Amino acid sequence: MEQFFLSELFLDTRSNQIPLYFYHVPVLDLEKIDQYHYKTLRLLEKQNPDQTIHFYRHLIGSFHPIKYWGEMGDQTLVHRPIKTNIIEERKLLERLLIKNIEQAQNRDHFYTYRGRITKKKPETSSTILSFRYLTLHTTIDHTSRISIGFNMGHTLLHKMNLYQLLQEKTNILHEGMEVFDPYNRSTYKFIGQSQATVSDPILPGNQSILEYLRQQGRTNLKIPQNTPAVTVESKGRSKKQFHFAPQLLKLICSFDQVSIPQQIQQQIKLNAHKRTEMMRKFVEHVLSNWQNKAPFPVSFSMNSTQPKQHGYHIKQFKDPFLLFGRGFTTQDQKNGLKQGGSYTRPAQKVKYQYLIQPEIIDRLVNQKNHFQFAKSLEQQSSKWGVELDIHKTGRKELDFSNSTKLRDSLKEIAPTLQYPTVVIIDEQYRTNKAIYRIIKQECGREKNIPTQVVYLDTTHNKYAYANILLGLYAKAGIQPWILKKPLHSPCFIGLDVSRDDGKHSTGVVQAVGQDGRILFAQSLTSTERGEIISEDSLQQIISTIRYHYNKEFGHNPPHITFHRDGRGYEGELRAITRVMNEMGIPFDYISVVKNCQRRMALYNEKQGKYRNALGYTYIKDNFAYLCTTNPRDALGMARPIKIEQQYGHLTMDQVLEDIYHLTFMNTHSTLRPRLPVTVNYADKSSTYYNRGLLPLGESNGLPFV
Repeated sequence: MEQFFLSELFLDTRSNQIPLYFYHVPVLDLEKIDQYHYKTLRLLEKQNPDQTIHFYRHLIGSFHPIKYWGEMGDQTLVHRPIKTNIIEERKLLERLLIKNIEQAQNRDHFYTYRGRITKKKPETSSTILSFRYLTLHTTIDHTSRISIGFNMGHTLLHKMNLYQLLQEKTNILHEGMEVFDPYNRSTYKFIGQSQATVSDPILPGNQSILEYLRQQGRTNLKIPQNTPAVTVESKGRSKKQFHFAPQLLKLICSFDQVSIPQQIQQQIKLNAHKRTEMMRKFVEHVLSNWQNKAPFPVSFSMNSTQPKQHGYHIKQFKDPFLLFGRGFTTQDQKNGLKQGGSYTRPAQKVKYQYLIQPEIIDRLVNQKNHFQFAKSLEQQSSKWGVELDIHKTGRKELDFSNSTKLRDSLKEIAPTLQYPTVVIIDEQYRTNKAIYRIIKQECGREKNIPTQVVYLDTTHNKYAYANILLGLYAKAGIQPWILKKPLHSPCFIGLDVSRDDGKHSTGVVQAVGQDGRILFAQSLTSTERGEIISEDSLQQIISTIRYHYNKEFGHNPPHITFHRDGRGYEGELRAITRVMNEMGIPFDYISVVKNCQRRMALYNEKQGKYRNALGYTYIKDNFAYLCTTNPRDALGMARPIKIEQQYGHLTMDQVLEDIYHLTFMNTHSTLRPRLPVTVNYADKSSTYYNRGLLPLGESNGLPFV
């Protein structure tokens, strides 16, 4: 027998048993209300130390009276439990509970910040420090029930500080990498080493970094006066630059920045059983600390993580059958390509070309001047029914000595490129984001040439050839497989606003059809004021999709399902409703949250182990958690997604089955992502646009995969 697990427990304590002190603080500018209250909160915390205080919109609250208001003067007070039908009061208590849990932890053992509780003692390897943390998320429903969702993760920092990395010339640190200030718990983007030193007057007020540190009371730091300062940039909209002593910063060791030692990978990529057991112990320890110090009685049970106990309906979806070339049907992409080949088979050969870093050409070409990698790709593609044809342009001089010279040499070369281009560079640049970005900008954005960046060591890995080919197919508009069984909606649109460096942008818009194929893709990029897509942008998106659908099928789509990356917005839904009502098209608006801070698992009582809950969904009312992957143990535990039907005509079962089946339609790779193709491609395209990597012209393919 198996039991279901969800990393969410319900307190026996209810919100109607927790009296709060409410203060209504009027704010004239509603758009800046959060910014205003964060400043107010910092002042109140200084004047009322060790007291739990937080805000939501116009409300400030605490579990005790706030005695000292400073220049603000005493505010209007209400003392009672929250009213669960008032969303602002629910959100306020949710924030207060998280903050109170943080304050209950032993500061000698934990760092706490915004729902993240991090162990101070790291696990170590020869080069990396691994800090384990627990994230908490509270929800209060309309019946006064309080749930606490939890998840466990790791922060990886290099053992050396930036000064040591620069001194040893390790070639690990590059412009654009994320670095961390452990003292202030802040993350920045590394810009470079300054010409000035830490003793030069480079800060506001002609102050040096050393003078500033002494002023802050950090007199125990041993930083040589001749140390070159480093320049970093804040994340977010402001993008302010700051000067730091490099000894005070650490390199964040994410997988896309550095090579992670196997020892650390084993510590952080925990299988379903290990992670679930460790999460349960971690959250029990944290909540027990809170139980002992909370300003009101707290009661909970670790047995309350079984979703059936809390009204979740459980269902399992089966993998869909996929249709490949020659009418071959299977549930496995690799087998389908091997047996049937590509579903779409162009009548003409697909032209493509190569751009190779000059220093590695001799390592790619054998003594008989044969380009074996290209030959192998073409042979594999031919077996799949897609003939490739290299467009030869001769050797090109690319200068990789620095970013400026690379950009200049690409500006000279890019006009000679006409077709999708495979760019092969040395594997030493795998973690160098600047190199990748420059290639995509100069070839892709400026010249509208899709590029597939391949590292030299990958050309020797025959198991990677399939995904390289699928990447080329996606860029050329070739559909390698479709769904055999039609989805419940005839047309899907993925919506996302990427927030990168403080900019908010939409990206390429794709219409996905009833068989899961991309019906249409076009750059309809726009810069948004915030996370919400404007009504003008939505009208443009929907009108364009309707036009192309009508052109393809001879009629309007009878129904459209919108998959919104993230939690969705009422203002956005109202705008879509107005546009769709004008067009007379029924629709569903579904939010898909990829980082829901929950884990799902099945516990096998006979084996005494947890396993991933592949294909299972836990449904309650109009929202659900869905597990779409089953990674092998060495890769860690599956991460579910949260789905909420905020408006629509489909049943939740239909909504969820469509999303599960659409995860099989990310056709740029045989490695199936967690997300449906609608959301995954919307996310990728908007991020590409925000970073200046998306081609500005028209394309019949997907340049962002």
